[in-house]
Amino acid sequence: MKTLFSKGLVASAISLALAGTATAQDSQNDTEQKQAEKPEVIVVSGTPGGAGIRKIDASFAVTNIDAADIDKISPKSTADLLKAIPGVWIESSGGESGANVWVRGFPGGGDAPFLTIALEGSPVYPPSTLSFLENTQIFRIDETIQMVEGLRGGPNPIVSNGQPGLTTNFRLKQGSETTEAMAKYSISDYGLNRLDMVMSGELADDLFYMVGGYVKSSEGIREAGFNSEEGNQFTINLTKKFDKGELNVYTRQTDDHGSWYLPTPLNIDGIDASYTQIGPLNRQASISYGPDNGTTEMFDFGDGRGWDGHISGGSLKLELPNDWRLIDRFNLTKGEANTYGLVPAGGATTVGAVADNGTSATGTVTGTEYGADTPVQQIGRWVVLKDIQSFTNDLAISKRFDLFDVSFGLYTANTKADDWWSIGNEAYYVLQPGGEMLSGIACNDDPAVSCGFNYDISSVGDAQTTAYYTTGSWYATDDLTIDAGLRRENHEVNYTVDEGLDGTIDKPVTYDEDKTSWTLGANYALNDFSGVFLRANRGYKMPYFDDFRDNYGAYTNDNNPLIK
Repeated sequence: MKTLFSKGLVASAISLALAGTATAQDSQNDTEQKQAEKPEVIVVSGTPGGAGIRKIDASFAVTNIDAADIDKISPKSTADLLKAIPGVWIESSGGESGANVWVRGFPGGGDAPFLTIALEGSPVYPPSTLSFLENTQIFRIDETIQMVEGLRGGPNPIVSNGQPGLTTNFRLKQGSETTEAMAKYSISDYGLNRLDMVMSGELADDLFYMVGGYVKSSEGIREAGFNSEEGNQFTINLTKKFDKGELNVYTRQTDDHGSWYLPTPLNIDGIDASYTQIGPLNRQASISYGPDNGTTEMFDFGDGRGWDGHISGGSLKLELPNDWRLIDRFNLTKGEANTYGLVPAGGATTVGAVADNGTSATGTVTGTEYGADTPVQQIGRWVVLKDIQSFTNDLAISKRFDLFDVSFGLYTANTKADDWWSIGNEAYYVLQPGGEMLSGIACNDDPAVSCGFNYDISSVGDAQTTAYYTTGSWYATDDLTIDAGLRRENHEVNYTVDEGLDGTIDKPVTYDEDKTSWTLGANYALNDFSGVFLRANRGYKMPYFDDFRDNYGAYTNDNNPLIK
């Protein structure tokens, strides 16, 4: 019986093993079938002119986030979405605009110096960061986005604007022969009302369209007492297909702004994380600027930070004779990226410590008398007006041979930024949500008496970038591909600054520099669905306007005569 039982166990074990093998094989077959049924992911980031390559064949790290993933993540802002990209850390506590973005392996103390936002393969604004402006501020996510690609390093220093860090390329939805439409209404517990709509289809034979956008309004995550976040956006994307090519044009018109959230003195009773200084009693305020603070002007600080402008462009793809291919991508960005904020300066104090009479001060709006123990704080009324414009063009031609392919490209960019600042302008305000400014305090009442610092400037900057690049790939075996790229870039900057708004140019700059970048990579396919790669590169972050203003001496010393 024991022998028979043992045999029975062995037979059962063999049977289970065979069943397990069959199940595993079926599971593997099912997995392979599902993978084969998935649409093949094509990435255009990091390729000459955005030519496109299968993701499995790419010898660089790229993250794809499609429309379904964006819905699941439900980002509060464009910067907030980038948290889904490995190696990227985001601080977006200041609101929808003005995020700090850190990319692993790159230095940075704030803003987003190693981030480029691209739309359909073209950078929306070539400088990654200027004072009071980073790329996410001028780009809003809505239902017109099909996918975003996040490329870290890799061939980034060679193509497009030569960003050595992170390039996030947003791709728009395109129309098809099927007419589709969608509308979405969103609400929140902080008073958000937002309507998104998108529609796509075919206008005529081989002519497709996509239109969409949003309109929104809310009081803001921190209650402001009025609708401090308002905006709208409209996008149209047209695609015409030819026998041997394709033409695509788009425009994205945006007017969207929201409160600039700033530090909170949490050691004061009644002040918590939902506190914001801006409110109906102080959103309108006057500042004095220029020589001897001789000019006074009123601004609406409720406008916060935002973008009022457009991003327009397109691409042309052509199949040329002898198997050559041409791709040209172009983009024009123009608009205002202004900042208005009530910026705290120093910690809290009391009316008694700063009032002229030592006992009380009076609200300038309501006429309320505030006693000596009322908490107050110096608040700076900052105004930064920033008009920006850029035009980029990326032209590439390429050809595939039996064992290798080669491409040649020309990237050009013309960038402008006209700034007018008046920052500082400090005065004492009641330390409560929307607290009003006080009278009975000398520096509040007399423009000639300063509560703190004032910094007024007017600046004009123009930059031109011209880069020639070439890339090539060698298909050494069916599984091994080796690629390389080289870029030679010329960067010119002309910049002037009038500090103090006295009509005197303080920091004239003429900069002209050339740099060479390179990349080398190899990709080995383990199977149809996975592979390994190696990559080495060297690139440069070229200086723009603020780099010269903030580090003027570093560009004028005897060892580095870059200002001519």
